[in-house]
Amino acid sequence: MAAPYDLSIKHSKAELLLRLADIARTPLEREQRLREAMRIASSLRDDRPGRVSGSYAFHTIVKVGLRRLEDLLEDGAAAVSEEAVSSAIRSVEDSLLDGLQRFPDDPYLLTSEAQLATLLKDSARAISAMRSAFKTNPRNSVIAVRLAKSLEAAGNTSGAKITLQTSLDSSPGDKKLHYALAKFLMRHEQQVADQIEYHLQRSFTHGDANYDAQLLYARQLYAKGDIGGAKERFRSLAAAKVGPDIRDRMRYPLEGWFSGRVERLEATYCFVARDGIGDWVFAHRSEVDAATWKRLRMGSRVRFQIAFTMKGQAAQNLVPEIVAG
Repeated sequence: MAAPYDLSIKHSKAELLLRLADIARTPLEREQRLREAMRIASSLRDDRPGRVSGSYAFHTIVKVGLRRLEDLLEDGAAAVSEEAVSSAIRSVEDSLLDGLQRFPDDPYLLTSEAQLATLLKDSARAISAMRSAFKTNPRNSVIAVRLAKSLEAAGNTSGAKITLQTSLDSSPGDKKLHYALAKFLMRHEQQVADQIEYHLQRSFTHGDANYDAQLLYARQLYAKGDIGGAKERFRSLAAAKVGPDIRDRMRYPLEGWFSGRVERLEATYCFVARDGIGDWVFAHRSEVDAATWKRLRMGSRVRFQIAFTMKGQAAQNLVPEIVAG
């Protein structure tokens, strides 16, 4: 093979092995191809953990896990134990959790997560296996997180919260559990801001690759007015070894609209001094209507929404402020 170590070629080979596994003539042949696809994808993940190729690697690893889980759930044999099913679920969920921390909102990983959720929703066997595994070992954070997600999707939010809290009580230092509980509270109990901040602060350690947790923590600090603390965390995130598509993507907008004055205006961006706190909010020209951008001047009054990149706060939907009268 030409350029056997080229990353794109290695990824293509792993994906080809996945397709060949789907048409394998025997279970043994299928497993051999899945194992080789997993080996190649794992090497890609480890070679370039923060780059785009790493995202593709995580996606392939998750797809291998999904194939194996599907095989187990389709096998009606009594020999397939609940332990084997829960182990397969844990493998997929663990890769999803790690992948979405390093590559927040990656569309391929989100698609795979949706596929896993659908697969588990339609399988009483899988739910039973997760419940059994959780009852046996509530310290198993990966099973706890996936079981909580399944309960939440079914409308049992109280059961989901109890599952996460029970597991966290058994393993109070687990970063995955702190992260999952923080996101649950953000979805259902936004008023408990102190608790959300507490769990987010414990969902990463300085220098690790839990970028989504760090971004949410910085956002939480910013939202409560701790601009200095937020800036310090964003400064660390800005140095993460990720591609610009990840670093510059805007996520997690705050509720409501804000007002301010343009304090710096360049060809492709501007900074707006937000009323009240007075912090400067970055606004890129691509996020501003063309007609509005042409009318902007130093001192222009504007309204906008605030979202966050890994570099800090950024304005969305910036428009001129309409003065009454």
